[in-house]
Amino acid sequence: MNIVNTLTLRHLKANKKRTVITVVGIIISVAMITATCVSVTSLFNLLERETLYSHGNWHYDLPTATEEQIQTFSESQDLQYVSLHRALQDDLWSVNVRNAERPSLGLGEIAAANRDYFDAFVTAPYTGAFPKDETEIFVSKEFIEKNNLNWQLGDQVTVELGKRWIQDENGESMPYIGSFMVGETFEPTGKQTFTVVGISEENTPTASTPILRGLASDETDGTEVFLTANTLDKNTEALINEIVQQSGASTDGAQFNKDLFRYKMIIRESDVFMSSMVSFGCVILAVIIVASVMLIYNAFGISISERTRYLGMLASVGATKVQKRRSVYFEGAVLGLVGIPLGFLAGLAGMAVTFRLLRPAIQDSGLNISDSIYLKLDFPWWILPIIAVLSAVTIAVSAFIPARRASRTTPIDALRQNTDVKVKAKKLRSPKIVRKIFGYEGELAYKNMKRNGKKSRVITSSLVLSVVLFLSVNTFCSMFSQANSISSDIPYQLYVEVSLADEAKFREEAAQLEHVNAMYCVENLYLSETKTDAAHYKNGYDSIYGDKGFTVLLNAVDDADFNALCAENGIDYHIFYQNTSTILLMNDTDRKVNSAKVFDDSIVGTVLHSENDTYTENGFTVGGLIDFRSGGSYCYTLTSPGVVCAFIPKSIEQQLTDTSQTLVGFETDNAEQLDSDLHLLLENGGYQKSYVMNLSEQMKMMNSTIFIMQVFMYGFIALMTLISVANIFNTVSTSIDLRRKEFAMLKSVGVTPKGFRRMLQFESLFYGLKALVYGLPLSIGISLIMWKALVGDSVSMPFTLDWRIYLAVTVAVFLIVAASMLYSTSKVKKDSIIETLKTEIN
Repeated sequence: MNIVNTLTLRHLKANKKRTVITVVGIIISVAMITATCVSVTSLFNLLERETLYSHGNWHYDLPTATEEQIQTFSESQDLQYVSLHRALQDDLWSVNVRNAERPSLGLGEIAAANRDYFDAFVTAPYTGAFPKDETEIFVSKEFIEKNNLNWQLGDQVTVELGKRWIQDENGESMPYIGSFMVGETFEPTGKQTFTVVGISEENTPTASTPILRGLASDETDGTEVFLTANTLDKNTEALINEIVQQSGASTDGAQFNKDLFRYKMIIRESDVFMSSMVSFGCVILAVIIVASVMLIYNAFGISISERTRYLGMLASVGATKVQKRRSVYFEGAVLGLVGIPLGFLAGLAGMAVTFRLLRPAIQDSGLNISDSIYLKLDFPWWILPIIAVLSAVTIAVSAFIPARRASRTTPIDALRQNTDVKVKAKKLRSPKIVRKIFGYEGELAYKNMKRNGKKSRVITSSLVLSVVLFLSVNTFCSMFSQANSISSDIPYQLYVEVSLADEAKFREEAAQLEHVNAMYCVENLYLSETKTDAAHYKNGYDSIYGDKGFTVLLNAVDDADFNALCAENGIDYHIFYQNTSTILLMNDTDRKVNSAKVFDDSIVGTVLHSENDTYTENGFTVGGLIDFRSGGSYCYTLTSPGVVCAFIPKSIEQQLTDTSQTLVGFETDNAEQLDSDLHLLLENGGYQKSYVMNLSEQMKMMNSTIFIMQVFMYGFIALMTLISVANIFNTVSTSIDLRRKEFAMLKSVGVTPKGFRRMLQFESLFYGLKALVYGLPLSIGISLIMWKALVGDSVSMPFTLDWRIYLAVTVAVFLIVAASMLYSTSKVKKDSIIETLKTEIN
């Protein structure tokens, strides 16, 4: 080891505090990079396993293929499965086991499949075996239990096959396929006996087909084909395309399993979502690296300031620029060898603990559809070199400028030690107002901040970076949550579609059911790109809504409830019945976040014109403007965050559109039981063409996904805040250490301890104010850019800022700087003036 590196190691040992702080900064940086990479791979691994479990193991879906083409696929050595599936419902084949209590449960679809299909699509546990021919069936256990069938393995069972019909709008019968609808008819076409050879648990990929039979040898021609390659990688798409092309099969309607490719982290040319995710991940990594560079750069810069004299000494005895520059890079390499492995382990440990703590919440939310499918640490080998390279680049970039400074240090510079302070006297003049407001100590603090030059800029830039990072990421989290809440905030768990003629009877009978907490009409009309004069908007919304327009969700509520809503807000409801194009507008776009008010009262009486004026010729007149919090009617639950909502009486809505069906929403605390009760009511009540839709599972899945994203994002905020605070403490404390002589000189000329404290307090104030002057506008600008990128041309989510977060950040900035100053000065306040002035900077 050469003498320069030996001296560098000695310097690191002599300045243990500085070395430890720098290593901690590297550990935090590497841990953040590791956590980000591992979070992405673990989440994608979970989604990949969930996709395989829910949709089966297939890579390419070919709607139809001939027997010769299927033979070509089967002979390919590159395909693991050639799954054949004949959906007999295409021929209007259904099965009916005649459930006397619940006729809808006795109906089901039957299909045929080959052995590869069962291997690829049966992902849940099962008993027995797979069917070998058309006489054997594989049955869902749920279908057996809900119809009280006593089917066992090996039983010979006879089922009724037939067709399903439903009446259209004109009362004519037409073939029907899908979920059971009240009023449909089943036309028997014959019976067939099968042998039960397999019984499955709840198998998601085949849930819509409770009975699967074996595929007959003469049924392969014209079947749907699912191709599964031996391996799924970046070459799979081209490989399958080549195989299909060689077979001569038509690719009309064919599709790749884009979700499986996506979650395997394979970027296909047509996958815009995956490209966006990669771009977003790169932005996150860039933010982490920038913050880390700031932290580590400060440490290296301070290290160079401390080593100025010894670098000059090296120059005086013949050390070249290259040797001095390499000494800094050597220092970075040594610190990296310690910090990178520890940071990597810290990142893995942190994510492992996070995943373990999240597991119960995720399990309760319904995202885990199987006990074996849960969020766990996934660490593919190829991530390690990526993390190592990114970490090394971060350290190298951080050391680049300090290394250049070190290489330029001359013996004269080392003796003078004035490279950090290069300022002319006239630039140190402070405005007279500073002294009038803050006194002599304030003026001294102001001059100190200007005289410190680079050190002051480092502290200010660290504070600005902290403010921008925290506010920008927090704003993005809020926007993300808000956007997903808009799409998932449905107040009802079930809804039923019934005819207008049956609505009154149905609502009266449904109100008697046990688990109905609230029930209301959910019929609505959409008026897109509605515009009005910009003068009617609140400040800040004229440019957003005025230029592009907005979507109005027009809710039709029962007349009695509409009248009560008007009465609660002091509005005469008669005007809405006298003119069918008069609406009651709600002045709120997002009641969950900040109840943003969009319109002024002057909008009452104006006409809103929509691009789809299919309901009125002359638009809708605003008959009244109400605030969300101005009343307590249950119809407020019909409003959707992010869109402008309006109300009309149900009787008026029926005059605007000739729909023969209406939707009734139900809020309940037991969606499964109410679902069953509503089916019974409809099936036994003589209703026609009605069905029940249960949204509870879908909503639970969406909410759990939002929850997971929020945990990761707010965890990211916490770690970024940790980096920022460490950066500020590091910079301020080092700056104070390097100013020991300055403080001793001030004390020697008569500055009292009180005046000394006031001077540092004013320095903290000036640093905080300067950081906020730059940081707040920059944060708002970045937040606006993110909002533009997130909502695009849509105006369903207005741009808003939470003033409470900005106030909290403002207070936090002053507290952090003050705490850093207080901590640092506590170590120098007892310094001896004479001893400190005699001390050399090593």
